[in-house]
Amino acid sequence: MSIEQALGLGRYRTNGSKSLKLVICLLATLVLVFASVSAILSFKLYSLNLAYTELQEQYKMLNESYSSLWKDYRSLNQSYTWLEQEYQMLQTEYDVLEAQYNQLSADHEAFTSAYSSLVSLVNRRSRPQGSEWKQFVTPRDPSVVSKMYEITGGWETPGDWSEIWSDIDKMYTWVVNNIEYSKDQPAPVLPDDPTTSSIVYVNELVQFPNETLERKEGDCEDMAILLASLIRAYVLEAGYDLPAEVVTITNYISGHAAAYLPVEGGKICILDPAGRYSTRDWLGCLCGKDVREEVYNWLNYWAQAGLPNAIIYFVFSDSMYKFFGDTEAFIDWMYERTAS
Repeated sequence: MSIEQALGLGRYRTNGSKSLKLVICLLATLVLVFASVSAILSFKLYSLNLAYTELQEQYKMLNESYSSLWKDYRSLNQSYTWLEQEYQMLQTEYDVLEAQYNQLSADHEAFTSAYSSLVSLVNRRSRPQGSEWKQFVTPRDPSVVSKMYEITGGWETPGDWSEIWSDIDKMYTWVVNNIEYSKDQPAPVLPDDPTTSSIVYVNELVQFPNETLERKEGDCEDMAILLASLIRAYVLEAGYDLPAEVVTITNYISGHAAAYLPVEGGKICILDPAGRYSTRDWLGCLCGKDVREEVYNWLNYWAQAGLPNAIIYFVFSDSMYKFFGDTEAFIDWMYERTAS
């Protein structure tokens, strides 16, 4: 072998050694890189395993929670279904009760209204107060008008005062002869609220004129009210509006009532069918006399009949009511309204 060849081989060997070293370096580098990557991947794998394990635990817990919640949901759903059924039943019962309540409320209102009307109807007859007395004088009542025509034939010549005096006397006499005096029986006074008070009874029951005509009996105010109604019917049917009124007297132990006529010139004609007393002249004809003189004549008549110390209490007709509680006050009022 020549020196050149020997030299060439040496270069080759030298170059091969360098290449080997380079390869080894590359391999070492690759190993290091692989080791690094492997370490990184191992760490990531470890982290992922930890995360996976943690997620598995969380999943398990969530799954258990889900199962528990599902059981609760099913239980609540069953409870809801039961409660809904109960609600529907209660709603049905409520609707029934509401309907019953509304009916009871309507019945209660109807009962209250009917009872109030009954109280008014009953109590106004057993204990009338003030202007309630006016309702008892009923000149427009058909039975009163019919009876007036039956007794008098009506005022055939309106303005003929002798005829009216004669016809008033006929009506007075008819009441005296055809209406029998009878004392009032105990009458009930209904309480405004029947749940808090009881019924009481009073010895007073005012009759309407049609009732007195039908029964053919009554006490002093019933007879006076009937007579005043007949006289008022007489003048109203003739187109006049002359007064015929009822006067009451009392000594605060007992009382009495009569009809009377205001007469022009400060006079009065008292018509007391229950007491068989009437204002008349010396010929026995009805007439008007001085108010003070005749009022005290009548009061003295009743003092002797068992009603001493009586005074004028109140007066009324179908269109008026006036309280006095004093005889002289009534006399002054009568003088004023009958002055010529």
